[in-house]
Amino acid sequence: MGIFVFWGYSDITYLLNAIQNFSDLVTFHGPMVATDLNDEIRTVETKSSFFTLFTGESLTYDSRKSSLTTLAHGTGEGRLVGGNLDLLTNGLGTPFQVKTNAAIPLIEEVAELVFRIDVMLTHLKQAGVFDEVEGVIIGDLQAELDEYGEIKKVLQDFFASAPYPVVENFHIVHCQPNYGVPLGVNAKLTTSPARLVIDSGVM
Repeated sequence: MGIFVFWGYSDITYLLNAIQNFSDLVTFHGPMVATDLNDEIRTVETKSSFFTLFTGESLTYDSRKSSLTTLAHGTGEGRLVGGNLDLLTNGLGTPFQVKTNAAIPLIEEVAELVFRIDVMLTHLKQAGVFDEVEGVIIGDLQAELDEYGEIKKVLQDFFASAPYPVVENFHIVHCQPNYGVPLGVNAKLTTSPARLVIDSGVM
């Protein structure tokens, strides 16, 4: 009997969510073999995280991996879902819309302008995407330093009164190291200290 592994990030957000919505299978959001894992650019951490996903052990992401910033305090536990912010927004109202009730959505993006980040987050909020979440984690946004300063202000204002934990600066997706994570599994997010613990994506 073969093993089904669907792996990738960013542009395949629709597929990651579609597979979960219609099959309840775990998918993997992580570094691409052709780019992030090639010998020229991959880091030891990226390679290590790739193999760790298939050990059957839970994963812990804390400040030892990157400097995490808490935008809203609390503790939340639920399914890890999500992906690229633009595609999550475009998927609203379709069969591939991300299911965020009792979940912890991951949000990532690449080189988007600050006003676009603001618009997309507001669109998701107005559509009720954040109404029943257990927490939010924000991955790498790949913005220029001055632009990221403005994006950080938007994130702080947007999540200032969130009744669930929100933590940013996870090195997930468009960056090195690029840590892979399973989607569709249970995860626990805490803020004292900032830590994400994710169940294994394999049995």
